[in-house]
Amino acid sequence: MSFQAVRRIVLERPLADGRAEVALELACGCALVRRLDERRLVTTVEGARLAVGKYPCPVGHPVARREGPAGVTR
Repeated sequence: MSFQAVRRIVLERPLADGRAEVALELACGCALVRRLDERRLVTTVEGARLAVGKYPCPVGHPVARREGPAGVTR
């Protein structure tokens, strides 16, 4: 099983128990719906919402390598 970073939060719905139901788009492009504790969801200074952590790809895509600044592969 491979774990992916979150590319973006597609949908976020607060729940009464302090968690949120979120639809995530993973780095591999797959969609995933999870109930996350509010502490795993952060807002950047620019106002973007991020989901902290890595999540299992539902179909097992391999983890993609990302390019950093100036084309440097991490």
